Amino acid sequence: MVDLFKYVKVYKKSFNKKFCEDIIILLNNSKIKKRHMFYTVDKKSLFMGKDPLGINLEDNQNKYNEYIMNTLRKIIYDYISNLKMKWFRGWSGYSFPKFLKYSKNESMKLHCDHINGLFINNNETNGVPILTLITLLNESFLGGELFLINKKIKLTVGDTIVFPSNFLYPHKINKINKGKRYSMSSWVW
Repeated sequence: MVDLFKYVKVYKKSFNKKFCEDIIILLNNSKIKKRHMFYTVDKKSLFMGKDPLGINLEDNQNKYNEYIMNTLRKIIYDYISNLKMKWFRGWSGYSFPKFLKYSKNESMKLHCDHINGLFINNNETNGVPILTLITLLNESFLGGELFLINKKIKLTVGDTIVFPSNFLYPHKINKINKGKRYSMSSWVW
């Protein structure tokens, strides 16, 4: 039997603490909107969490863009290189992170990220995610544990976990009991 955790890797302190603190300040000054995903079987729209509005980190003027994208690129290259699968030629692209803020009593239901249409640009799909990257930005909350394949994953500030986005890697964020949980997610296709 294959050990699925063989394909899960945590990059310790991949983002520095100052960056994480600065992003949290930006998140706290942002408006929030609900986020939803569509399940292709019945086209039912389910609300899964909240996304911040008002952070324009994708703006080329932002001082964090290069740091974020270069750090993610290094993590992705390292992860794929260490797979040592000669037949696996790589990937087509990766997304700018989605920044998430979970407040008390909020959670993310069990799901996988292998979502057709996650990267729609000008009504064209760029691809289906093959890898998920989640970075924890703070630890000042209770609850809010990340569970991956029914195993609790302990991350510290600035850690990034990478794992396949397919149905074999269901994950969720438990309900926040106290404080706020901040993270960012990116996907490789």
